[in-house]
Amino acid sequence: MPDTCLRMVNSSYATNGEIVSFADAFPVLLIGEASMADLNSRLLDPVPSDRFRLNLVVETSVAYDEDHWGKIAIGSAVLHGTTPCGRCSVPTVDQATGNRTGPGPIQTLASFRRFGQNTFFGRNFNVVASGFIQVGDSVELLTRSAPFYR
Repeated sequence: MPDTCLRMVNSSYATNGEIVSFADAFPVLLIGEASMADLNSRLLDPVPSDRFRLNLVVETSVAYDEDHWGKIAIGSAVLHGTTPCGRCSVPTVDQATGNRTGPGPIQTLASFRRFGQNTFFGRNFNVVASGFIQVGDSVELLTRSAPFYR
């Protein structure tokens, strides 16, 4: 994106005037492996994580634990959890072929991850301290956050 184009993060969740470029709403979208595995265990046709347009897939042992992550450190970066990620129909499209495969992932998520009018999967994060993240970096949970869903 050109430097003249500034897309601001929703001011309700920004802490330091964060901006995004081509992302929908927040700089980072993260999903835990246990969450992805739980969803796929509920689907007749499991889907790869790339269907969810995420930036990071992290190793987790508890499904949806990332819903409650506040501040985390990965590599030399520090991220702050903001909101759960509301899902659209993109996860119903095979990223390799562009073919719509049916409502499976979203319909299934809606059966147990619908809160109000939205279906959620993954967690959005702002960047508190930029740094480098590499495959294999450990994730350090610095703070937990209150549940978003009430």
